[in-house]
Amino acid sequence: MKFFIFIFFIFFSFSKVLAQVNWGDVREQVSKKQWAQSVSTINLTPKDKINEGDSQLRLFALGVFLYNKNEFYSARGYLREYVSQKGRLNSYAFFYLGQISLKLNSHQEAEKYFKQVVHLKAPRFFVNTARFELGKMDLKNKKYRSAYRKLKKVESQWRSNVNYPSVAWLLLQAELGRKRSWRACLWARKLYSKYPTHTSVNHWGLSLSGAMVNGRKLNCIATFEHQKQRIRRLHWAGLNNRALQEIDTWVKQRETVSPYYRDILYASHYLYEGDGEKALERLKPHYKSNKKNYKFIMLLAKVSDMVGNYNAASGAYFEAYKLTPRHRKGRAALFKSAFLSYQNQDYDRAIFLLNILVKKHRRSGLTMDAHWYLGWIKYLKGDYIGSISEINYMKKNKKRYSRRWRRIPDDKLNYWLAMSYLRLGDLLSAERSFSYLLKGNTTSFYNLAARARLLKIKPNLIIARQSLRGPSSDQNVEPETNTLPPSSTVKEEDEVFNDSLIAEDEPETFFEDLIEAESSTEATNNAFIESVSDEKIKFQFQQIKDLIRIGLNHEAKWGLYEIERKTRKEIYKKALLSAYNGIKAFHRSSYISQVYFSQKRNLYGMEKGKYLWEHAYPKVFKTHVVSNSLKFNVDQNFIWSIIRAESFYRPEINSPVGARGLMQMMPATGQQVSQLLGEPNFETSTLYTPKVNVKLGSRYLQRLLKVFGGSYPLASASYNAGPHRVHKWLHHFGRVNMDEFIEHIPYRETRNYVKKVIKNFAVYKALYEKDNTPVTFLSEAIGVETQNKNFSKESWGSID
Repeated sequence: MKFFIFIFFIFFSFSKVLAQVNWGDVREQVSKKQWAQSVSTINLTPKDKINEGDSQLRLFALGVFLYNKNEFYSARGYLREYVSQKGRLNSYAFFYLGQISLKLNSHQEAEKYFKQVVHLKAPRFFVNTARFELGKMDLKNKKYRSAYRKLKKVESQWRSNVNYPSVAWLLLQAELGRKRSWRACLWARKLYSKYPTHTSVNHWGLSLSGAMVNGRKLNCIATFEHQKQRIRRLHWAGLNNRALQEIDTWVKQRETVSPYYRDILYASHYLYEGDGEKALERLKPHYKSNKKNYKFIMLLAKVSDMVGNYNAASGAYFEAYKLTPRHRKGRAALFKSAFLSYQNQDYDRAIFLLNILVKKHRRSGLTMDAHWYLGWIKYLKGDYIGSISEINYMKKNKKRYSRRWRRIPDDKLNYWLAMSYLRLGDLLSAERSFSYLLKGNTTSFYNLAARARLLKIKPNLIIARQSLRGPSSDQNVEPETNTLPPSSTVKEEDEVFNDSLIAEDEPETFFEDLIEAESSTEATNNAFIESVSDEKIKFQFQQIKDLIRIGLNHEAKWGLYEIERKTRKEIYKKALLSAYNGIKAFHRSSYISQVYFSQKRNLYGMEKGKYLWEHAYPKVFKTHVVSNSLKFNVDQNFIWSIIRAESFYRPEINSPVGARGLMQMMPATGQQVSQLLGEPNFETSTLYTPKVNVKLGSRYLQRLLKVFGGSYPLASASYNAGPHRVHKWLHHFGRVNMDEFIEHIPYRETRNYVKKVIKNFAVYKALYEKDNTPVTFLSEAIGVETQNKNFSKESWGSID
């Protein structure tokens, strides 16, 4: 009898194991948003046969999936049952119950549930969304003060969020309800000038005073700067015609509009459109009466620069400086005048103006930049002794005033010091300075450029050493330039590199461990989670484990972010690396590897610390990147380099200028590229989809590489600043080597962007293809000549 009882017990236990929910299939279906199939998969396993570890999770999963399936009553039933059992995911369940209640117009219930979300301190995304909804409900109930308090907390958290204009719109209404018109106008002007295409204010025009809010006229006044900003934002959104139409309508509605005011608006429109000639026509009649108007002179200088009248532009900036020599904006005008002279290769005038800045405005933050350009211009003039003197002066000041001079990087100074020695013919001094760069950050742009330069001068170095014929020179070791230098700053004999140094107590397979745990009869048994000593962190890891098992990666990401914010323990950070990567939150895993493990990455190098490097430089959305790389003949490593520099692997990101998605495509560019692909039905919203974004971005890169002869630096510069500007730069200073051209790029953002892309490109090739060869094109002549004379805007008709 005891034998049969034992056999029955074994059979029953085994049947429970077999009766587990197939969470693997559920995760796959959830990733494709197949909510009906995921519900069916869960229900394949009878409720009474599900093991204890899955019974509660089943209720939560069914509630969320049915909510997404728009079966709100059924979803509410499952979630209510779940919260009654006080499951681990209660804060998430209350959030979904609140959303369901809103769908069912049960606002009192929704308010109760959302308050629970805030009370239980759910991850900040859910708390902020709950507060947003609570604020909307307070606004509807005319509890304006309460609404304002809740929404203001959300506003401070969502300033870089795509939902920010929605919060600003509600705050505008709350302030109107509180009869604080002046505060309401602050929010109105922000929406008017920065978010003119948002659905809440899309019906507004250039006249803010006539704008309507809930049937009420605002009577707010927009300044001239707000109007110009609005026009610029409309241009960024590709709505050039709408911008012009708004100006036309505004002029017609105002019978007494000032001709000056009218022409300034039209000039601004043409400036943003890239038509400098039309802008100049609007400005010329007003020059005599506005010689002492700082803003007018600055606009005139900008337009003159666009049409190619650089002497006039530089002169206008200098006139603007003389109008306000003691003010910060005056010093900025002086620097622009000097900078424009430098770009126009009027080096003597540039040095004269920079010396004024250095001598008369020593405390200005622009003084450091002025010193750099003094040294750089002397280098370009061939005064290499002068450039060496200026660079050494800056290096000396960096040691004494490190914080004040931190904006000029050490490796930048060391590289151009080496180049000055090289141009002087002092190869041994150049070698010492280049070799010094190899000891620092082994993946920096200047490290890559130094390796390229050392490789190029290697034959001449041998001759230079032989000419010395001294015993000390015979002992010099030639620098290794044909491969990436070791990433470690620790000698191999001092540190034994083995896997245990990296993997000790390291849950780098944390994500896989979570998934594999479901094969056990006791799904809660996870060695890493059980080892966590902090109970709050342990509880959060358990929550994340449940969310990942059922495929709710978005919710899991925000839970992981809460842990990331609250802990600095290395073992937890390593677990986060694995978990983030597993749910495709690549920007977070890359950030952690980049910030918290940079020393370890450099210590162990790409071989011993490979997984840390792969987290920092992941192959995101590999299927889309590889297929489009082959389709358009663009190196996949270059595509990943652009993605990293543009969005840092975030597919949902939206830039202030309106660029969207992984490769930060502008809607207007996306429209043009879609037409090249024979796909006229382009929709801006699809730019957030990795498949579409990567395809359009890769096709655009193919075009740019074709335009610029396959040059990666020129293609990346044009991707950031526009090909028309790169044509302009090639026309003015394209007869130099590539490293000199990159340093000569006028826009700081583009200059740093190109350096970043080239660095990313070298790392991706070294990490995944074992290609450590120097980036030799940095030390070579550009080899691309421009025939394009249209420097004002991008042309789409010249090449496919």
